[in-house]
Amino acid sequence: MADLLNDTEIQERASKLSGWTVKGKQLRCTRLFKDFIDAIA
Repeated sequence: MADLLNDTEIQERASKLSGWTVKGKQLRCTRLFKDFIDAIA
């Protein structure tokens, strides 16, 4: 079984991914689209 990442490792790895952030115990991804149709596509 794989070892779990600690908080520092999670922060470091998330910072290398575009749009990903860590807030408390949540891993969040934010994406921006020009409009609703583009987002659905």
